[in-house]
Amino acid sequence: FQKWFQIEKPSHDEQPHRKAEELACLTTDIQPTPLHVLLARRAKEQLDRLRAGQAKVLPQKRASSLEGIWFSTLGDPLPRQEPKVQKSLPQQQDGTFSVERISLEVEPGIVVPLLLIKPGEKKSVSCIVAVSQHGKEKFLQERAGPIAELLESGIAVCLPDVRGTGETSPDEGRGRNGSLTSYSSSELMLGETMVGAQVRDLRSVLQFLRSRKDLDAGRIALWGDSFAPVNPTGKDHAAPFDVANGPKSSEPLGGLLVLFTALFEGEKEIRAVYARGTLVSYESLLESPYL
Repeated sequence: FQKWFQIEKPSHDEQPHRKAEELACLTTDIQPTPLHVLLARRAKEQLDRLRAGQAKVLPQKRASSLEGIWFSTLGDPLPRQEPKVQKSLPQQQDGTFSVERISLEVEPGIVVPLLLIKPGEKKSVSCIVAVSQHGKEKFLQERAGPIAELLESGIAVCLPDVRGTGETSPDEGRGRNGSLTSYSSSELMLGETMVGAQVRDLRSVLQFLRSRKDLDAGRIALWGDSFAPVNPTGKDHAAPFDVANGPKSSEPLGGLLVLFTALFEGEKEIRAVYARGTLVSYESLLESPYL
């Protein structure tokens, strides 16, 4: 410093040296409350107020009340246009069931590919719409047995890939730098949510199915599923971000989509809802810091 900048060397150190123990901010007698615990307390306060308000609402009107709350939380879940069949491949039949591949435009530039599997030559059959983050191909692979039973019982199965799922997913990444994380944050910046947009897609699919003469519009059910592996009991979830072979991520989207869609469609429209591998509750997410 003296040679380069003509800064004179001090004759002595003017600052007393401190031991590391003296500089410690968090000592053993200080026990800070973890963030997830603070958030859980805040969430409980908000939920207690919400539940107290819901208790005053007539039971037959609670669904409508909750619909209004989720409408503002998820963003606008109403379909943006009449769904248009952009592409439909000829049906493949083997006598026992038929398969139809359809590309459905639900918004300008947004196409939902779907499979519609129908039993035999029956007309005006009931239909189950099945969704998962993993998409229709994985759904067929993992649930081949139950789907076959439904078809044998005379029930059609529709497997759509709403945006960000199956073949419409840009990648399988679940890290901070993944494409889906980027899309989700962009939706939030625009005042919307990815889940809200996916609910819109699913509602557009339902709108399309109800317009078909070969399906019974009054007998449609929803099935949301997940094929994510479960972390073993006792596994330590503490791991650095982006580490290889870290804890497995859950994929609760399928169940969430069918629950929200059933809420917005109204109890008269959807005959049944089956959700598997989804969240126990949003409140349960704050039981642990590993979210």
